[in-house]
Amino acid sequence: MGRSIIRFSVFLVVLSFSNLLPQVTRSTAEGIITYFSSQNIYVEFPSTAGIRTGDTIFAVDKGVGVPAILVRFISTRSVAGEKIGSFSPARGMKVFAFPLTDNLIVYDTTRTKEPVEGKDSLKKTEFSPSDRSISGRTLKNNGRFSVQSSSDFNSGDISSRGWQRWRYTLSYNLYNLANSGIDFQTYSNYTYTSRSFFKQDKPFFENLKIYNFNFAYSPGGQYELRLGRFQSNELSSLGPVDGVIAAGIFSQFKAGVVAGSRPDYSYYGYNSSLMQFGFFVSRPDTIGIATTQQSAGVFQQMNKSEIDRRFFYYQNMINFTHRLYFFFSSEFDLYKKESGVESSGFTLTSLNTSLRYSPAHFFSAGISYDARRNVIYYETYKSFLDSIIINELRRGIRLNLVIRPVRGLTIGLNNSFRSQKSDAKPNLNFGVNVNYFSLPYLEASPSVSYTRLTNSFSSGYSAGLNLVKNLFALIDISAGYKYYNYHFLKSNYRLEQHVYSADAYYSFSRKLSAGLNFERVSDRAITQNRLFIDLTVRF
Repeated sequence: MGRSIIRFSVFLVVLSFSNLLPQVTRSTAEGIITYFSSQNIYVEFPSTAGIRTGDTIFAVDKGVGVPAILVRFISTRSVAGEKIGSFSPARGMKVFAFPLTDNLIVYDTTRTKEPVEGKDSLKKTEFSPSDRSISGRTLKNNGRFSVQSSSDFNSGDISSRGWQRWRYTLSYNLYNLANSGIDFQTYSNYTYTSRSFFKQDKPFFENLKIYNFNFAYSPGGQYELRLGRFQSNELSSLGPVDGVIAAGIFSQFKAGVVAGSRPDYSYYGYNSSLMQFGFFVSRPDTIGIATTQQSAGVFQQMNKSEIDRRFFYYQNMINFTHRLYFFFSSEFDLYKKESGVESSGFTLTSLNTSLRYSPAHFFSAGISYDARRNVIYYETYKSFLDSIIINELRRGIRLNLVIRPVRGLTIGLNNSFRSQKSDAKPNLNFGVNVNYFSLPYLEASPSVSYTRLTNSFSSGYSAGLNLVKNLFALIDISAGYKYYNYHFLKSNYRLEQHVYSADAYYSFSRKLSAGLNFERVSDRAITQNRLFIDLTVRF
């Protein structure tokens, strides 16, 4: 207490980028992902006119178009295709295709690079309202509401029969309300079990989880004022904030201040005692054909009037080309409190980096390295300090490889290693999965998977087989089996499970879909039957 916050300057190592796509006018077809499995992703369009087999469908990641789906099958209103690289699909996600027209844009890998004034010369990249536009088309509003029911029937325990869990999820985004520059975003869900609902053993707001609810005012795209609960790409190390962020664009830089509180750590509600505040700076740049987004910041988190944590973070995302991507993130703690004595410092808390390379659609590889220590909140969790005096550094490395040797066949390999000094043996994880899209005659997509895990506490493996078939381009049905065999070393207990599953997904229309999943889990002691139902409306 009473010590001044450390003042220092942050030197940002700038790598800059040029646009990956030529600046040519083209028509854009907007679609929505309606369903996806391990083999394929289904996208519905108002019309698929002009889309061809072998075309690439793009998603938007942090304002940049990235290859997402390779088209394999086409109907009048939908397409099905394979995932490209590490793209993570989600139902209701908007994607974009570029139908074959006179104005079609394609990646031009042979174009001559523009002259650059010196090896490290930077081209100025301005922020603008077009950051949330695709080919000149502004996203006005979109939303999704879903009702999900999960039931568990336990044949070995009568008391658990009839257990049922309900979840209602709402997400909605509204951009540029009445041309006023005001945006609104929200994402929340309400979850309860049938028994707890009638017993009312929890207050309403403990079942309600609001992850995002905020208003933003951004006149002309040069300044931004956001109020509510929000998260930001520039504040990824901070997590959600209940408060306000004020930011502006100054030449090539975006700078802002944040003030508010953290969600309550027990039920994710509002807690005025957990205040936090700080500032950040970010900058996008271009060098040649590479693009980069860097950000750094200093923040202090409180518990009532006491300092809980003070830290500095820096992160950098680089697209060298549309086939090579690099990410780096780090955190340093600036405050310590040991035996009631406060001190300042500069201690590495977290370092995370990853590299992804996809030279062609039939091959991609990635590697990531993670080095983290447990974050200490000196006031919020001070009753646990005795157990984390030895704050060991955890180190982990992960490798993954995706190969498509022939059309329709995808082979994925992954291997991970994680350890810390107190471990008797490191955590080793190896996995392989093989997918084949649309077997001849059967027109179904099989997949097999195998995972082996070894660590200080357990060792074992799991293996599975799944089969997916599409009917009439709107209905997907699947059936699967998975076997688990794990040995828990300290207790000498062996877990052996058989899991059988079947599911169906039906898209009534572009805006309405339903899913049904049944799963049967059996081992030597008990058999469980689980039923999951989903109804989703998009608007």
